[in-house]
Parts: sequence; C-alpha cells; structure tokens
Amino acid sequence: MELVDKEVSTPALSWTSRAERMHPPEIDYYSELRSWVQRAILEAKKNKDFNKQDHLLSLLKDL
Repeated sequence: MELVDKEVSTPALSWTSRAERMHPPEIDYYSELRSWVQRAILEAKKNKDFNKQDHLLSLLKDL
C-alpha cells in the first residue's frame, strides 16, 4: 500500500485536534478493587475458607 501526500481536510484536522486535547476518562480503580476484595471476602466466608478470608481482610486493610 502506498502513502500519498494529500492535504487533510479542515474537518478532519479539527476532529483530530479535539481528540488529542481530550483527556481519557478517569477510572476509579481503587473503589473497584475494594469492591472486588469485599466480594471475595464474602465468598471466602461462605466457603469457610478462613485462611483466604484472613489474607483478603489484610489486603483490604492495606487498601
């Protein structure tokens, strides 16, 4: 495939510059991780896996 030097249209340049200025959406990984750990703790309690539960509780404290 051959690249051809062409002038880019104004709407394309405008869209590109807007896209470059946009910041990626901020994702709250902390709350998602905390929620996952809490669900895992409940699952460990349900399965009576006390060793795993203790590890997860320690992890939750560190968060």
